[in-house]
Amino acid sequence: MTTLAIGLVLSSAFTHALWNFVAKRAIGGLSFIWVVALIEVVIYFPVLLIILTQEQNALGAIEIIMIVGSSVLHLVYFLSLTRGYQVGDLSVVYPFSRGIGPLLSTIGAIIILNERPTMIALFGTVLITIGIFGLTGDPRRIRSNNLLKGLFWASVTGVAIAGYTIWDSYAVSTVMLSPIVFQWGLTMGRFFILTPFALKQTDNIKQAWIHDKWKATLVAILSSFSYILMLFALSFSQVSYVAPLRSISILIGVMMGALILKEGNLQHRLGAASIMVIGAIILSLG
Repeated sequence: MTTLAIGLVLSSAFTHALWNFVAKRAIGGLSFIWVVALIEVVIYFPVLLIILTQEQNALGAIEIIMIVGSSVLHLVYFLSLTRGYQVGDLSVVYPFSRGIGPLLSTIGAIIILNERPTMIALFGTVLITIGIFGLTGDPRRIRSNNLLKGLFWASVTGVAIAGYTIWDSYAVSTVMLSPIVFQWGLTMGRFFILTPFALKQTDNIKQAWIHDKWKATLVAILSSFSYILMLFALSFSQVSYVAPLRSISILIGVMMGALILKEGNLQHRLGAASIMVIGAIILSLG
C-alpha cells in the first residue's frame, strides 16, 4: 500500500471508532438512523454541489444501480449495528463486527474481484480470525455472559460490512464514481428507504431529536467523513489490503468501551483486539 492510502485508512479508522462511540451512547433504532441520514444529506449537500460543478459527474443507469445497492447494504449495516449496541457492549460488538467484516471482504475480493494477496497478507488475515475468537473468550461462557445477542447482531453487521466494501470498491475503482458523490447518494438512498417507516414513528423521531440531536449530528458528520476517506483509498488500492487495515479502529473502540463506558475485562479484550490489529498491519504490509 502507498503512504497516502495508509494515511487515508488510518484517519478513517480513528473517525470511525469515534462515531461508533457516540452512537453507542444514543437511543439508537430506526428513528435515530433516520435522523442521522437526514442530517448527513443536509450537511454534505453544499459539498456535493461543489463537486458536481467542478467535475460534472454524469449519473447513468449503472451509477444509479451502484448507489441504490450500496444504500441497501449500508442500511442493513446501520440497523444491525445499532441493534447490537442496544443489546451488547461496545467493546464486544464493535471489534467483533469490524473483525469479521475485513475477513469476509478479503475472501470476497479474492473470489469476486480476482485479487491475489500475498501469503504474508493471508497470515495477517489468520491473526484477525484468532483475535475475533479470542475477543469473545470461552465459547461455553457466551450464553452465561449474555453475549449471544450482541454477537449475533455483530455477525450480521460484519456480513454487511463485507458486502458494501466489495460493492463500493467496484463503484469507485471500476465504475469511477466520485467518492463524495457516491457517499452522498447512498446516504440519500438510505434516507428515502427509511422515510416511509420513520413517518409511522413520529413520536420516536421526536424523542431521538430531543435527546440525541447532537449525537446524531456528530455521527452524521464523522460517519460520512470516515467513509469518504476509505472510498478514496479504495479507488486506487485493493480491498484485501484496505479493509483489514481499517480494522485498527478496533483497538480504539475497545479502549473507549472498556475505559470510558466501564464495560470491564480490559486486559482480555485489549489483548484479543491487539492480535487483530497486528494481523491487520501484517496484512497491509503484505
